[in-house]
Amino acid sequence: MSKAEIDNYSYLWDGSAPEWHLRPLPKQIEAVIFFENGVTGKDVLKLKNISSEYAKVPTAELLLKLKGMTSVSLNVISMDVAVSLEKKCKESGVELRLIEKEARYVIVNGVKNCILAIEDNDIYREVKERMLMAGRRVSR
Repeated sequence: MSKAEIDNYSYLWDGSAPEWHLRPLPKQIEAVIFFENGVTGKDVLKLKNISSEYAKVPTAELLLKLKGMTSVSLNVISMDVAVSLEKKCKESGVELRLIEKEARYVIVNGVKNCILAIEDNDIYREVKERMLMAGRRVSR
């Protein structure tokens, strides 16, 4: 990523195109289940009850795959799913930590009602940061 590549988007933060702003996307949460002494057979059964992804895997295979692990990520989920999962974990006596992922935004043109897609993730992150640092509007 070069300075010139970033500067191609300077109109987004320098005030010359005020119709462009950021709109936040729904929060994403990484759900991680912790096992104090590593995964046991009982833990595998609890995990299968909690996660539809793990429910499909045979118990013996899952135990072999997770044996000795002290944490298992259930991947990135929405806040709604996280609340439901948190309830299931409490009921099952499973330790769950919800880790909020980096805030995500889409770059929107409010006049033309369109979005700007920047395919290079590094350039997108830098443009987003510059827009935020310049105080560009964040709408809902």
